[in-house]
Amino acid sequence: MKLTYILYTNAFSCLCFGSLFSLWPQKSATFLSPETPAHTLVLTFTGIALLLNGIHLMATAMQKTPSRLVVRYFAVGDLAWVIATAIIIYLDQWITSAEGLIASLLVAAAVGVLGSSQWVLSYRHTDPVSDV
Repeated sequence: MKLTYILYTNAFSCLCFGSLFSLWPQKSATFLSPETPAHTLVLTFTGIALLLNGIHLMATAMQKTPSRLVVRYFAVGDLAWVIATAIIIYLDQWITSAEGLIASLLVAAAVGVLGSSQWVLSYRHTDPVSDV
């Protein structure tokens, strides 16, 4: 498996969900939790952050030898996404519908796989000296 494929897959995921949350924050919020939806600004800003992250991931994937530090930055961000999802589900806020729970758990699992893959592959496919 190549790091480039993982980075592009992660970028695609970020761009898709970033677009979804930015363009349809209310629909996204009520899909996840009709009873206690997140404020639309939370999803809008999360969407914008995901779009920016997706662009950064694509730029990193286009590099011949990306920085190990940058690739690990993305991996840690993916870990943060998984942890945040678990906390939100545990608190029974913002993600309460059966469909929202299933979708969120599937996305968190995929993000976890992408993040751990980036971490592991960063040993073989990155420049360990470069900081940027």
